[in-house]
Amino acid sequence: MGNNTISSSVYSVMLLAISMAGLYPVPSSAKLSSSSSISSSAEAKTLLNSGWWGNFSAVNPCYLDGIICNRAGSIIRMGIPYHYSYGVRGLADMNWSSLPNLEYLDLSHSYLSGGIPDEISTLSKLTHLDLSFNSFLQGVLPPSLGNLTRLVHLDLMETNIKGSIPSSIGNLSALAYLSLRSNQLSGCIPQEIGNLKNLRVIDMTSNGLNGSIPSSIGHLSYLTYLYLDSNQLSGPIPREIGKLKYLAKLNISLNNLDGPIPSSIGNLSSLTHLSLHSNQLSSSIPPEIGNLANLLEMNLSFNILNGPIPDIISELKNLKPSVHVKARIYGNLICPCLYAHVCYICSVLSRYGIHSVPSILVVNRMVKTRYHGSKNLSSFVQFFKRTTGLDPILDLTEDQGSYSESGLKFLYRWKGNSAKEILMMEP
Repeated sequence: MGNNTISSSVYSVMLLAISMAGLYPVPSSAKLSSSSSISSSAEAKTLLNSGWWGNFSAVNPCYLDGIICNRAGSIIRMGIPYHYSYGVRGLADMNWSSLPNLEYLDLSHSYLSGGIPDEISTLSKLTHLDLSFNSFLQGVLPPSLGNLTRLVHLDLMETNIKGSIPSSIGNLSALAYLSLRSNQLSGCIPQEIGNLKNLRVIDMTSNGLNGSIPSSIGHLSYLTYLYLDSNQLSGPIPREIGKLKYLAKLNISLNNLDGPIPSSIGNLSSLTHLSLHSNQLSSSIPPEIGNLANLLEMNLSFNILNGPIPDIISELKNLKPSVHVKARIYGNLICPCLYAHVCYICSVLSRYGIHSVPSILVVNRMVKTRYHGSKNLSSFVQFFKRTTGLDPILDLTEDQGSYSESGLKFLYRWKGNSAKEILMMEP
C-alpha cells in the first residue's frame, strides 16, 4: 500500500508539472527554433563575409564586440568598436538583407567608403541609423531611405554626401532627430519635410542648399532646434515659423535670406537663441521680438535692417549684451572686445585721438551703424554710448587692460600691424 501511495504521489506531481508547463510555456530564449538557428547562422555568415570583424571563429555572432542579439539569438544592434575601426570598409560589403531584425546601426567614425546602398532600406525594423564622421562616405541620399518608416534617429553629419535631399524623406513619420550637417548637399529643402510631425531636431548646417525655407516647416509643432545656417538659402523667412512654439534655438544665419523679419517670430515663446546674422534682411526690427522673454542670445547683425531698435527689447532681462566694433582708426592702437567670450570682431581705437578719417562700424547683434563723425575720441565715445547703451572705459595707460565686473577682460592691447604698416596698406 505504501508503494501505491508513493506511485500515486509521483503521478500527481507529474500531472502538476505538465499542467504548470501548459500554463507557463518555455520562453523562446530557452528553445531556439530551427528557423532562429538558420537565421543566426545566416547572420554569422554575413558578418564573416563582410570582413569587418576579421576571421572570427565563433559560430554565434552575438559574442562579437559591438553586436547585441535578442533572446532568440538574432542581431538587433550593430556597431564597430574602436579597436576594429581600422582600414576603409564599404557599406556594400555587408549583406543587409540577412539582418532582418536589426534595429540600431551605429557606424560613426568607422572609415566607411563608397555610397549608401539601396539594400539598407530592407532593414524594416531600423530605428537608429548613424553614419556620421565618415569623410570617405560619398554618393547621394538614396530615395529608398524613405522606406525606413520606423526610423527615429538619422545622423549623417560630416560625411561627403552630395546631391539633393529626396522628397521620400517625408515618409519617415517616426523621425525625431535629423542631422545632415557638413556635407555637400545641394538643391532645395523638400516641402515634404513638413510631414515629419515628430521631429525635434533639424541640422542642415554647412551645405550648399538653395531655394527658400519651405513654409511646411511650420507643421513641425514639436521642433526644438532648427539649424539651417551656412547654406545658400534665399527668399523671405516664412511667417509659418512662428508656429513652432517649442523652438529653443533658431540659426538661419550666413544665407541669402531677404525681406523683413516676420512679426510672427514673436510667438516663439520658448526661444533662447536667435541667429539671423549675415543675410540680406531688410526693413525694421519687429517690436514683437520683445515678447521673447526667454531669449539669452540674439544676433541680427550684418543685414540691411533700418529704423530704431525697439525700446521693448531693453526689457528682455535674460538677453546677454554683446557689442562688436569694427574700425579703421590709427595712432597708438588698442583693441577692446566687450564680453570677450563672444566677441569675434576686434575693435581698434586710438588712445590719443583719431589720426585718420574714421570708418567705424558698430555692431550690436541687432543692427550695424557706421560712424562718420568728428575726428576725436570723445565724439566717438558719445556715439558708441548712444548706439549701444554701454559705457566704454576711456582713461587707460598704454599697457593697461580693462576688466568687467565679472572679471572678464574686454580691453586688450593691439598686437597686430603697426599704424605705419596699416597706413601703407590703405589705398
